[in-house]
Amino acid sequence: MDLTKENLSGAVWNADGFGGLPDYPVGAAILRGINLSQANLTQVRLDGVDLRGANLQGANLETALMDYADLSDANLSEALLFQTSLRRAILKRTNLKKASLRQVQIPRANFCDANLEEANLFETNAEYANFCRANLKNSK
Repeated sequence: MDLTKENLSGAVWNADGFGGLPDYPVGAAILRGINLSQANLTQVRLDGVDLRGANLQGANLETALMDYADLSDANLSEALLFQTSLRRAILKRTNLKKASLRQVQIPRANFCDANLEEANLFETNAEYANFCRANLKNSK
């Protein structure tokens, strides 16, 4: 299923499915440019999903599994990513301003040119993560 550029702001998507599609294999989804601002995506499994250019501003991604996901050019400003797994995820040029990445797993993730200004990175596992040219101003 291709949901490119769909507007699903405020939607609720959890481990049991989304929008009445519980049997849909989320890992095969193309969600490029989708609007999921303010959505509740708690515990969702988005491993390997294409979320390039997606709007996830203020979304709740607490304990989500997003290993190998491509979030290049996405907007995750003010998003809640507490205990989210982003192993080997691609977050090039991603806006994470004021996002909470507390206790997030980001080993080998790519944050080149990402904006992490004022982001909360407390107790984050960033082993071998790439932050080349990333804006980490006032992040903690």
